[in-house]
Amino acid sequence: MNFFKLLSCIIAACLLASCNLIFSEYYRAPQTKLTIIDASTKEPVEGAVVLANWPISSRSSYDGGGVAGSLAFFEKLTDANGEVEFPAWGPLRSGTWNRSVELTGPNILIFKRGYEYLKLRNSSFVYPGNTYPMASRWHNKIIEYKVFTGSDEEYVQRIGSLRRDFHWLGVKCKSDKAKRMVGLLDEMRDYLNSKGLSPGYGEVVTPCDQL
Repeated sequence: MNFFKLLSCIIAACLLASCNLIFSEYYRAPQTKLTIIDASTKEPVEGAVVLANWPISSRSSYDGGGVAGSLAFFEKLTDANGEVEFPAWGPLRSGTWNRSVELTGPNILIFKRGYEYLKLRNSSFVYPGNTYPMASRWHNKIIEYKVFTGSDEEYVQRIGSLRRDFHWLGVKCKSDKAKRMVGLLDEMRDYLNSKGLSPGYGEVVTPCDQL
């Protein structure tokens, strides 16, 4: 490679870095707090796994678009009062000019064995325009959580749906940080297999690029 080609490559790299610095977007979110109670007894539900994920979407046709990683991700258990809190974060950049955080974030998944599972998201029609644009509309809300009352066969469908949402909502790239949910899904798979039923998946953790 001659001097002029090397110089051209250096200039191109600097311009790309400048574009990413100028046009990549900043995001932040305030604290998110939920209280989860049993829908029938109104008692707190302790030990439910709660995931909060702010996924990054690609706006590039080169990689097919869709979820391309996570800007912020948390996993916690509800306490004896049924409460769970996720800290405020930001400001953080989306990474590059062609990536942005989904406006429906945070995506929240709630699951405890013996219960249904819940998927909570913001409305996609709410455009962020305040100081904390990625705030959850479920903050400080009391969530009524239903015990599952169906058959094992019906539970297969629920667990299969949870596993698909676990991946579809951008969690799969953070499987190493969602060990409780991964453990629950593996536990439920083994339980259903012991009953001669299959939720339709093997290992929960799916390798992917950490973006």
